[in-house]
Amino acid sequence: MKLQKRIVGAVSALVLGLSSLYVSAGTLADQPDKNSQSIVYVAADGRKGAEGTKDDPFASITEARNYLRTLRLDASNRATVYIQEGNYAVTKEEPVIQLGEQDSYVTYEACPGEKVTLTGTITLSNSNFKKLSQVTGEQFSSQSRLTEEMRDQVYVYDLGAEGISTGEILKNGFNWPKQAFQPELIVDGTLQTLAQYPNKEEPVMTMSQILAGKTKNGLNEDQDAKAAGANEGERPRNYWFDKTDHPKTYEEMLIMKGPVFYTRNGLEQQIADWAPPTVENEPQDNQPEVHENADHTRYETDGWLSGYFENNYANDMSRIYSVDVNKQTIHCKYPSMQGVQDKRIQLTAINLLCELDQEGEYYIDRYQNHDVLYYYPQNGEIGDKTIALTSSNAPFFQLEGAREVQIKGITMTGSTGYGVIMEDCESCIIEDCEFSNISLDAVKIGKNNNTITTDPAYITSGGGHNNKVRNCLIHDMGCGGVYLAGGDEQSLERGNNIVEHCEIYHISRLQTYTPAVYLEGVGNTARFNYIHDAPHMVIQIMGNDMLVTRNHIENVCTNTNDQAPIYSGRCFNWLGNQITYNLIENIPAGCFAVYMDDGMSGMIIRKNIFKDIAGTALFSNNGYGHQITDNIFINIGKTVSYKQYGGIRPIPNEKILKYRYYRAFREGDGENFSNTAENMQYWYSHYKKLYPYLEQKYFPEETDEAWNTDEKSLFVPSDQILNRMVVVGTTISKDTEGIANYQKDGFDTEHCLVSDIESLGLDLKTGKIKENSVLAEESTYGAQWIADWNTYYTTEGMGMIKGEEPEIPEEPENPFPTENPSGTDNPDKTDVPDKTEGPGITDNPGETKEPSNTDNPGETKEPSNTDNPGETKEPSNTNNPGETKEPNNTDNPGENEKPDDTDSPDNSEQPGHTDHPDNSESPSDSESPVIPGDVNQDGNVDLADVQKILRAALKIITLEGKELEAADLDGKEGITLMDAQLLLRVVLKMESIS
Repeated sequence: MKLQKRIVGAVSALVLGLSSLYVSAGTLADQPDKNSQSIVYVAADGRKGAEGTKDDPFASITEARNYLRTLRLDASNRATVYIQEGNYAVTKEEPVIQLGEQDSYVTYEACPGEKVTLTGTITLSNSNFKKLSQVTGEQFSSQSRLTEEMRDQVYVYDLGAEGISTGEILKNGFNWPKQAFQPELIVDGTLQTLAQYPNKEEPVMTMSQILAGKTKNGLNEDQDAKAAGANEGERPRNYWFDKTDHPKTYEEMLIMKGPVFYTRNGLEQQIADWAPPTVENEPQDNQPEVHENADHTRYETDGWLSGYFENNYANDMSRIYSVDVNKQTIHCKYPSMQGVQDKRIQLTAINLLCELDQEGEYYIDRYQNHDVLYYYPQNGEIGDKTIALTSSNAPFFQLEGAREVQIKGITMTGSTGYGVIMEDCESCIIEDCEFSNISLDAVKIGKNNNTITTDPAYITSGGGHNNKVRNCLIHDMGCGGVYLAGGDEQSLERGNNIVEHCEIYHISRLQTYTPAVYLEGVGNTARFNYIHDAPHMVIQIMGNDMLVTRNHIENVCTNTNDQAPIYSGRCFNWLGNQITYNLIENIPAGCFAVYMDDGMSGMIIRKNIFKDIAGTALFSNNGYGHQITDNIFINIGKTVSYKQYGGIRPIPNEKILKYRYYRAFREGDGENFSNTAENMQYWYSHYKKLYPYLEQKYFPEETDEAWNTDEKSLFVPSDQILNRMVVVGTTISKDTEGIANYQKDGFDTEHCLVSDIESLGLDLKTGKIKENSVLAEESTYGAQWIADWNTYYTTEGMGMIKGEEPEIPEEPENPFPTENPSGTDNPDKTDVPDKTEGPGITDNPGETKEPSNTDNPGETKEPSNTDNPGETKEPSNTNNPGETKEPNNTDNPGENEKPDDTDSPDNSEQPGHTDHPDNSESPSDSESPVIPGDVNQDGNVDLADVQKILRAALKIITLEGKELEAADLDGKEGITLMDAQLLLRVVLKMESIS
């Protein structure tokens, strides 16, 4: 009773003390979003030179920013900019809101309950639309390319007369550098269609109409096409580093030969006006910008072929340069990155005024600065429609070196570039925002060095630490959702950047390999997101220690094959990535659910539900050390498939694999594909628990006869863990036999076949399993397995949620250990020496409630030791070596042009990361509990501390009358010993302050 009486007796003093602290100018008054000392206002109708008060607001966000720069803001003296309801258009005078280090500790927030929209669109005046038959002037001279019938239907708008930017069409596509796209027309909130052939409702052009005269590897050439001079041009793909020691730069690739297409079955008549006539001996490479036969009154001046030229996971664009009507050929400027394979062609001809023949189509004539918009409106009338043109290619916010900046509750729409760009930022948050109709990615955190993604010299930078995108709605994007870099692959310093509780859909409209979440670098997280209805892959992993957890992914990869919702590849040492507690469903044939490509190794896939996967759910292309346990498969073509290298080495120029491996595991000065001895030692200690055999792995040379048979070779898929697959169906279909000889005892065991979901007792709405499930009768599973699953698996919180995150308790040790591939004790049970992590591993400032024990250090409220992969026996609060370090991720991920998409570990504490940023309640029992912020030097207590202390006090009060021992306080009665220590420690500190 002594401990209880002491605590209970302190509560009243605690409450009185807290009240006095609250009155003082303390931390409780420093909450950036509610209690800022400096508050200013912005209004769409504000005036320049205003005072910035609610009644006299500033006219722009930039003006408010400039005012705040005159104040001395810091972590204890923050500011809030409240933005009043209205539309705020990007202008030439204010194209982007620039925020630097001097703008730290500021929240930019929509006033509560008010809708604030930043828009890069320009609303066009309906009265300035004119019937084409009613206008005259040289700027309208391209109208001769329209049919007589269409000239009576089309309206024009003189954009140049109003100084409205018309942008340009630039070369974009798979593995080309991203550039701003052309402006797009939006009518009553709906994107219109750039004039094209065939029309939107019709099929694309295929080899029945257009072909380059070849299929894969030059076989089966079409003789008619070949006789006409058709060919695929050159393949820049052959000049990547994985193919040759002499790769080309992007600039060199752009002047390579473009394809020449042969047309037939009616298309040969259609193309006559698509470009100027071809001249004799016309160059196929390095063509001039303007064709010598250019005549805009007769021929199109800027038409393009867009779509799939070869593989249908890699779209591209090639400009229509000239047309030879007699030979039925189209000559193109700019090569297709992949070349052309006729049987896979799916192309559309775009930006053709002569093809403007359907309601909703438009065209912008940029030739010789005409700058005229042609539009065929729905129902043939402009009427009172709201018509806007995306005209800005600048981001709405650009943060560089900023700290603890928050952007909240703002809608951003209508841009030909990015939505928000952040570089070298610390603990910044984008929350409750909506992004739509943006051509590139919604949010870009960090950057890459703009090399081909397969090049081992590809690196990321500028990701900063502890940045978050949360509770955001991202949809109708030309490219992807959030590009998330951060961390360092050589040192394994974590980025701890997070995308959470977001809903993301209708993305990758203009370009492939643009996922909902790019995870690049080390130690970044995608969690609690709802990602759906997308044509391609949606999470791409390029790096280490990424965490993909508690996401709901459905109905994606709908317009591709040889892809997966989650993809990663082309690196043996992107380790420690975890995919846990996700629901992935409705994936079409030809794709997988998780794709570990070209040597991708050490993936941890645990406690997920895979449902309605027409093909194989989990596919490993020659990687080692995957740890796949305790997953549920429903209506699956095949559960898992492993591939191994036969007699052929991995890729033509495997230096790409070797140098990437050397960047981590060849001792040197850290340059020229080497790593420092200190970093290498940390790698081995960091991953000792997950991959105890790592130090014995080696890169085999071609002269090594055992390169594909020695279990220590990187090219041998050894050290796999595959256990406890629960399969709903008639058979457990898998492909494991080919690699079984390389595994230790216990591989590919303890699976369970269940006839239907009813027998399994699984409620897909909640993710819970009924107690009377047939699993309860299985010796490997039983009631305890079901109870554990129900405790830690939930579909609640997947996607945008308001209010508190679902309470998910800390996961205890799993009672079902899995055989460790090394044959030793479970590696996750060993100690890993700590390493001081990079900057930024601190509490995330503006953050309020996050799961108290997350899988990812930057993460918030999740079971502290959820996904320890192979173990299946997880220590309740240990450092998981394979925890999160962010993958390098770009537009084009793996090899064969596959997306790089894996994920990060699910365990909160990792080697090298001592305290979980958002979980100060969970130190080991032997440590003194750490209070974030503790009692500040001026005697203040953080609000989060107060909440924790009061919760602890109330729990203990409810135990009055019970003699409590230390053991009783360790989770048995709803209160831990650390809670009690925390309470006493704060009370003692407060007493000393008083």
